[in-house]
Amino acid sequence: MPRDLSGRSSAHARRFAAGAALIVCVALVDCCGRAFAGLRSKPPSCLASRRQLRATTMAALKPGDEVMVHGRGGPVEFIVVSMLRELGYVPRPLCSKAAMGLYEEKGVKGHVFGGSEPMPAVTGLVFADEDLQPEVAGALVRKLAQSGPLSRVAMLSNHRYAGGFNGLFSGGTERDELEAATRKVCEDAGAEWTVVRTGTLRGGGPKTYSAHCLPESFYSSFGDTALGPTAGIDEEYYDLTSRGIQVGDIAGGFLGNIGVPQTNRIAVGMALAGSLALDEAAGNIFGITSTESKESFNMDFDWAAAIESK
Repeated sequence: MPRDLSGRSSAHARRFAAGAALIVCVALVDCCGRAFAGLRSKPPSCLASRRQLRATTMAALKPGDEVMVHGRGGPVEFIVVSMLRELGYVPRPLCSKAAMGLYEEKGVKGHVFGGSEPMPAVTGLVFADEDLQPEVAGALVRKLAQSGPLSRVAMLSNHRYAGGFNGLFSGGTERDELEAATRKVCEDAGAEWTVVRTGTLRGGGPKTYSAHCLPESFYSSFGDTALGPTAGIDEEYYDLTSRGIQVGDIAGGFLGNIGVPQTNRIAVGMALAGSLALDEAAGNIFGITSTESKESFNMDFDWAAAIESK
């Protein structure tokens, strides 16, 4: 906050006011320049200007911090929880009762989604739900901001078209609306946000040979879907051959899945978990796709450099 200037000379006050006006003008020019640049993968320009004018920035998370992971017991949630533990965080999955038993076997204390138990005081929140709804995201951010020192939120924003006419011509409108609503509720709650955009999510099973992979039953679960009896084998092959990571825009999606890349769930987990400790990720939207590679996932991937260069 500015100090009391009542005792200063009028000349000093005029210099202070002129300097403040100059800073505001520079920020407005930067706002306009970024808006006309039309960079969809960048955060809203006005937010960037506010961050420049702030005297201090919110600290990135550190080992020992508690992080809630909301994914309704889904595959990305499972992977993120495992990665957070390895990074030294204390994960608190928000999931179904069925998934809770699996976490308890691993010594992870979670919370039942929709249960009556009070929300824990957490510093971070990861939205790992592959079908996240804006109403749920908003309610959870507001609740956690009231119950604790919530400062960082990382959100999965995946391409969701699953066939049929519903969403065929959306062109990503649903995803844009979800991102905008979640960003706003985070800003209103005073929490920094990061959006990780992906293509169609695939894989994440044992054939990734990752320590954070899903159980073997992941592949067999495809036998009960409309994808056909060989879908599980296709998913295994994908995990064996798609371990590269590329950061950049996510193209396609104007007509269903045409032109939409694919993203391995292991890479998604790496991006979500890794972003929490990075100043570069705060207030940023970046996309990740998986590229053809049989090499092991690079767990030391330089996310900060990739985000800055996108």
